Amino acid sequence: MSAPRHIWTSPRGILDLGFQGYSCNWGTSIAILYEDLDSVLPSIMRILHAGLLAENRQNCFLSEPVQEALIHLYEKKHPAEAVHLQEPEHFSFTDPAKAEIIFNPDDPLQISDHIDNFYYASQIDKETPIRSILDIRQALPFYKKPTQLAEMIFHINFTICSKDWLQIVLYDLNEISATFLMAALEYHAFVLRNNKLIQNTLYKEDKKK
Repeated sequence: MSAPRHIWTSPRGILDLGFQGYSCNWGTSIAILYEDLDSVLPSIMRILHAGLLAENRQNCFLSEPVQEALIHLYEKKHPAEAVHLQEPEHFSFTDPAKAEIIFNPDDPLQISDHIDNFYYASQIDKETPIRSILDIRQALPFYKKPTQLAEMIFHINFTICSKDWLQIVLYDLNEISATFLMAALEYHAFVLRNNKLIQNTLYKEDKKK
């Protein structure tokens, strides 16, 4: 078992990321970079499974191949608990048809509204931290300029920093251009690459202000 490795990411409470002994703080956005989906799926599954054990709410906005592969792996590794994937109070999979509304370069606050609506609706019966995973391929078709994508990531980070919310953003390096990736990464303070959580040297602190 890996020794505990806490990465301080915000002043909020601590959560167990579920793999490699990592923990961080709520109100954090982490970019996961990968070239082979099979290599990163176990880490994503463990993040969600740790959230299930902690009774967090899970929200996934994934492309169909990623969603199918993740569910298949979850059912294989945790068959007794896979039933929770079908229970909205535990897991929510955002309808891909909503992508055109949520990812609107002409109204960048749409993503903030989506997060706020989901978060506050989930807190009505019980205060519940959120673990959210976004496959950036869901957003790419709507942004023509790297700056538009970067602004969307900024609004995600600005919206979640005051909430018990963990945001994971998946970047398939085979699908995103270098210019779009570099623009987006300037707004991610932390990156998971090759199963290592590191501080992002491209992150520009002053852009948060």
